[in-house]
Amino acid sequence: MLSQIDPAKVAAYQSTDYIVEAPQGSFVLRIGEASRELQALYAQTGHGSALFITAFNPEGALQGDAMNQAAHEELRSRLDAYADLVFDGEGQGVGENAGWPAEKSFFALGVDRGVSASLGRQARQDAVVWAGADGVPHLLILR
Repeated sequence: MLSQIDPAKVAAYQSTDYIVEAPQGSFVLRIGEASRELQALYAQTGHGSALFITAFNPEGALQGDAMNQAAHEELRSRLDAYADLVFDGEGQGVGENAGWPAEKSFFALGVDRGVSASLGRQARQDAVVWAGADGVPHLLILR
């Protein structure tokens, strides 16, 4: 499938640090790298999948604070229908992308790949981060 997203933007998403604020301490997810912390969280909770998602800045276009916050709150209400454990998170650009503002996000356990993609499309996101039972986060390109 060809993507409508600029390859440089996809590269930025792939290099972003996805920070999870879990009760036992925060940890960082990186695309393509197995996360011991995520695997431990799976073992503790009995889940085998996870979604990292934001509603900030749809389609990678900067929005105002009020619009971002309203979208964030709407996303939280949608997540409640699919996940019993939802933690706060934050996406932070690194390297060349460090100037992009951090984006408030959510980390939800037990959300399958299909629902993750659907929620991302509803939030008009270019991509979401999803991890299966192996604890390796993947970037799901949505458009």
